[in-house]
Amino acid sequence: MNDLAARQKRACEVTIDRMGRFLLGQVGAPPAMVLDRMMTFVAAQACAADGSEVTAAAFRRFADQIDAGVFHSVTGEGQVRN
Repeated sequence: MNDLAARQKRACEVTIDRMGRFLLGQVGAPPAMVLDRMMTFVAAQACAADGSEVTAAAFRRFADQIDAGVFHSVTGEGQVRN
């Protein structure tokens, strides 16, 4: 990843984190609503830029990563309990 891409990625991460915390905390929107609104926005933008087929394939990859446990460190799923 080049320097510009790294800065763009970091700016996206910080902005999305702040927006998510605001919507969940200040607005009181439930996580499912925030997810729906964020995903709808980004899906439309990605479809416009890359086409529906490419966007759908990306969403399937993300779903596969979630199923494989990418967020288990956050959710506690898949951890052995004593």
